[in-house]
Amino acid sequence: MTATPTSLDFVASIFVLIIVVISGFTLLGTGVLMAIGAVFSNRPLVTSWPAEQEHSFAPFERRGASANSLAWVFSILGAVVVTVVAAGIYFGVAPDRRDVAKDMNMSNLTKRRTPAAAPKPDAPAAAPAETPKAEAPAAAPGETPKAEAPAAEAPKP
Repeated sequence: MTATPTSLDFVASIFVLIIVVISGFTLLGTGVLMAIGAVFSNRPLVTSWPAEQEHSFAPFERRGASANSLAWVFSILGAVVVTVVAAGIYFGVAPDRRDVAKDMNMSNLTKRRTPAAAPKPDAPAAAPAETPKAEAPAAAPGETPKAEAPAAEAPKP
């Protein structure tokens, strides 16, 4: 179903685009301000200890704040590096255009199996002519001659 857009559709699309841009700038600005506040933190020392003992914790607070800001710097740099590498790979590496499935044998992937046909001989074999039975070969000295086996009868239905 295709319908021609009306002027109300154009107004609504422009309104939605303005809202999306403002929301993006708001989120991006909030994220930048949070990152700057985390990297360059200058929080006052707040403890529950008395004021004369509070100054002894100042070095530990400074060390914790510097470790926190260093962690934020490394995480932001890591995110930038991963984004640049991903964009470089996405836009810089050409996809493989060859058709790897063209040589694939799809006949063996079906669920139904067809029975294998018996191999056909190249030339029809000639029916052997009945030959008279020759005498049985002579038994080796010291052996008893073997009796001839009777012909097997066909099964009766």
